Amino acid sequence: VREDICINFYSPSHGIFRFIPYGYRKGILNYNLRIEPCSIEISSDNSNFKKVRYKIFKRGRNIIFKIGSKDRYVEGVKYYRLIYKVKNGIIFKKDYDEFYWNVIGTNWNTYINSAKFSVYFPEVNINRLKVKIFIGSYKEREELRDFILKNSSLELPYSVSLPPNTGITVGLKFPKGILEPYPFYLKFYWIFIDNIGFFIPIFVFILMFIIWWKAGKDERTGTVVVKYYPPKNFTAGEIGVIIDEKVDFNDIVATILELAVKGFFKIIKKDDKIIFVKNKDKEKDVKNLKPHEKIIFEGLFSNGDKSSNEELKGTFSTYINMAAGALYEILTKKEKIFSVNPDEIRNLFRNIGIFVLFAGIFMFFYGLAFFRIDIGIGLIISGLIILIFSRYMPQKTHKGTEIYREILGFKEFMKKVEKPVLERLTKEDPNYFSKTLPYAVALNMDKKWVKKFEGIEISQPDWYIYPGFTYNFTPLLFYGMLMDDFGNIRNSLNFTPQGESSFDNMGFPGDFGSGGGFSGGGFGGGGGGTW
Repeated sequence: VREDICINFYSPSHGIFRFIPYGYRKGILNYNLRIEPCSIEISSDNSNFKKVRYKIFKRGRNIIFKIGSKDRYVEGVKYYRLIYKVKNGIIFKKDYDEFYWNVIGTNWNTYINSAKFSVYFPEVNINRLKVKIFIGSYKEREELRDFILKNSSLELPYSVSLPPNTGITVGLKFPKGILEPYPFYLKFYWIFIDNIGFFIPIFVFILMFIIWWKAGKDERTGTVVVKYYPPKNFTAGEIGVIIDEKVDFNDIVATILELAVKGFFKIIKKDDKIIFVKNKDKEKDVKNLKPHEKIIFEGLFSNGDKSSNEELKGTFSTYINMAAGALYEILTKKEKIFSVNPDEIRNLFRNIGIFVLFAGIFMFFYGLAFFRIDIGIGLIISGLIILIFSRYMPQKTHKGTEIYREILGFKEFMKKVEKPVLERLTKEDPNYFSKTLPYAVALNMDKKWVKKFEGIEISQPDWYIYPGFTYNFTPLLFYGMLMDDFGNIRNSLNFTPQGESSFDNMGFPGDFGSGGGFSGGGFGGGGGGTW
């Protein structure tokens, strides 16, 4: 592109600035021109041109040539010649190729006394060309029809004067094969660079997958063998954490039930209250409990030998969170089930994901002002990817994988066991139902597990007392009342586990044929002024 600009400086100025839009939007994708200056010169007589100092920078989606020097002034009539290359400025469509260019931009806020243009192109039969020339302010559709079209050029044979913010736009449709498109790899590279924000999630996904593969992926579970009992030396709460790698309310309920089954206290239903009564005969054995069990026990009886769900409000949640921390600590440092504390590694990546997500939201709204939303959208999606991966970052050790396989074996037994087997196990150990119920709760198998015992003679557990319930005991009815009580406890505690104007963007040029097109609707254009 060559621009010859004659300017009459009525007062001394340093020079001129010329801004040209380079950034456009094609659907949700950014589409940028590549504008490279070749030569910028100045003359006082329109013949002896000399190079002039200039700076190039971008503002918004415009490239700006700031021509002149801050320590020198120019005045009177001066001629400027700008020569620059534009790449990606031809629109290649399926049936034809299109040159759609604002030869005079609609953002010159001054009178233009004389304007004309010439366009040169590869030789082509003029009957195969389609031409439209629009004149007017932005989006006006008035056409100039007195042009000269040859087989390799298009010219306006006369000069026109233009009021401020009035431009001229040229549209040329070429048959396929006249203009040579850029190689595919170069177009792809431009799309990638212009829309790099949309590609950020791909890199983040690959990075997170590598991190997960190296530091979060568990060993293969291997063959699962059905087990009649859960793994030895592991409490129900621990089993619940190992199976899903987090502490939830089921793990706390399972711990409370297991302590009751072991005889450390009784659970009494009285009216709408659930009362916990300490068994003083077992106090000496509290020291043998695991840390999380001690914390739960101390939390239930922090105010004496009795407590109720109403009295636990406002205090017991603290003990629950302490027990959750103790569970993670035991399974990481003592039992070596996890290589890193699951809660810590999960929270690390969750916090990173939340930060990236909110950064993306900020960049999205910030980018709306500059018509650049790809980075914001890319960061939002990246934040969601990190949040999803955070759930899978806890990693089991070799020992952890073996214990996990045993737990799966016991869970499989719970799913498939037949009544005769349960009858035999209950005869061998009358407390089999009570002992396994906490584990069923921790594994979220409690409803299915209790139904398996329907029709099997089971004595009423002595650790749960409900007046009037003695003569109508069934496992299903017992379980329903018990879980209803713990639902009330949960509600009481509210448990939460840790766990184009002058500097505006223009839309992508549309088709100027078939009645379409308007002044300022093509690539290029822009405007300028003095400084």
